[in-house]
Amino acid sequence: MVDTLERRWDLLTLHPFSGAPREDIAPGIRHLVVGEYLTLYRVGEDSVEILRVLHGRRNIEADDVGS
Repeated sequence: MVDTLERRWDLLTLHPFSGAPREDIAPGIRHLVVGEYLTLYRVGEDSVEILRVLHGRRNIEADDVGS
């Protein structure tokens, strides 16, 4: 699973807006689904910042993302 996550994260560098926006969590947050896991991330000017990786069944709230 870790290899799968890392491959998908590598693709984010090429297609940073491929994940769905999650404005309900916080402004500028996007999520990428990989298997049963959600990667919460933010797109910067020249980078993709991975904020959290959570199980998809978890109820995600703004507190899960931090600042």
